[in-house]
Amino acid sequence: MAPKKLVLAVAVAVLVLGSLVAGSYFQVLGGSKGQGTASSSSSAGVSSLLGNSVGLRPSWLANDPAIVGNTSKIDYPPDYGVLANFTLAVINSDRQAAGLLPVALSSIPSGQQHADSMAYYGYFSHWDNQGYKPYMRYSLLGGTGSVEENLALNYCSQSQPGEASPPPMPCSLATEENAINSSEWGMMNNDTACCDNGHRLNILGPIHNRVSVGIAYNATTMFLVEDFEDSYVTSPSITLSSGVVNYSGRIPDNGPNWLRNPSGEEITVYFDPIPKAIGAASLALTPSCGEYSEQSEPAQCKYQGAYDPGVQATTVFAPCPGAAVCASGNYTYANSWTHNSGTFDVVFSIASLESTYGNGVYTLYLWPGVRAPEAITSISLFVNGAQGSAGA
Repeated sequence: MAPKKLVLAVAVAVLVLGSLVAGSYFQVLGGSKGQGTASSSSSAGVSSLLGNSVGLRPSWLANDPAIVGNTSKIDYPPDYGVLANFTLAVINSDRQAAGLLPVALSSIPSGQQHADSMAYYGYFSHWDNQGYKPYMRYSLLGGTGSVEENLALNYCSQSQPGEASPPPMPCSLATEENAINSSEWGMMNNDTACCDNGHRLNILGPIHNRVSVGIAYNATTMFLVEDFEDSYVTSPSITLSSGVVNYSGRIPDNGPNWLRNPSGEEITVYFDPIPKAIGAASLALTPSCGEYSEQSEPAQCKYQGAYDPGVQATTVFAPCPGAAVCASGNYTYANSWTHNSGTFDVVFSIASLESTYGNGVYTLYLWPGVRAPEAITSISLFVNGAQGSAGA
């Protein structure tokens, strides 16, 4: 299986870079390849938005938020607690209206780290200037579930959701909450033309249970990050040694039925090359890139839209029974895959993948059973030379 959002991207062009309201100053980024358009007025608004963020680094953002190893010096705006809870309330209001369970605030700081990075360096992208994608940052900062990211860039304003071309106002608690509310409203209610409702689908992900909220702003401009998580495995442990992965954890007794029935479980492994620094010019938003379909975008627009999970390297299944004839091909059969009183332990080799693909990032998507609506992990392992290496 592939990550759910990326399957949808193939079928319905899920998430793209584009303006939600023609002529507005609101820009969004979603998580998968797709198709969209941007009017000249909206593109100009985006350039103005990002231009206002460059050279206006707020005083509270004192530290370079770059990830070093598995840590980052993350700063929070003084009203972060109020704004994060406001964002959470808006998200959960939308989920409740759709008959879904609420999400809780995550303890993983991936959202804030990325918001800080965009505000600190003056860019807007799912990639950061270190070359990391969302699931890589999430893993490096301690995440052990799966993550799907929404981004929004907006002016602080006194306008209500849905109003076009709000004039920028000084950022204060009231205008910041308006920016969050307008961003969320746009992703929920005006997401079709640009993004085939991809942001809405992420907000309304039926098994999301946490969200890492990132908020950064300067005098007039706000960056909003929503890293939605599926975090179900407790007491997780994952190691990589001499090409062998050992992944264990516990499935909660009160989890949903699809989580407690392991029949058909599998792990899909994707590969990315070693992340490399990306220059400011490559991450800069340019009006011309908004005119392209993201499935046929030119090279210079690579970092201005959707991200993918890399190259599918293999799918890991339970050990092949000794008397059986199991399928060959792009498959890996685990050395062992055991369950005992709610705990699981999986051991499998990626040595052949390392020989084929070399050093880089191997990301593990665990599908807990055939009835699972989507993968519940996006754990990145950094192998030999990929910064933040795990067990390499």
